Amino acid sequence: MGIEKVVNKYRRTGADPAEVWANTELDALRRKECLCINCERKDEPKPYESCPVAAKIYKVCVEHNMAMAITKCGTVDENGELLYKPPE
Repeated sequence: MGIEKVVNKYRRTGADPAEVWANTELDALRRKECLCINCERKDEPKPYESCPVAAKIYKVCVEHNMAMAITKCGTVDENGELLYKPPE
C-alpha cells in the first residue's frame, strides 16, 4: 500500500494540517474512477447542488480534509430518477 503523508494542497487556514495521510495509489485511482468526481453535477455553480447526497459527502470532505471514492450511486430525485450524470 502507498500510505504516506502528503502536502495538504487544500489547506485553507493555519488550523488545517499542513500534511495529511493518503493512500496515494488509491487516490490516483479515485480521481479516475469515483462516480462523484466523474458526475456532471460537480460542475454546477455550487458543486453538486442538485444532488443532496453528493453535496453532503463533498461538505464532509472539505470540512475534514478527506477524500472518498464513490463506487456505486443509487441516489434518486423526487421522481425516482437516478441523479448520476455521466460525463459527456
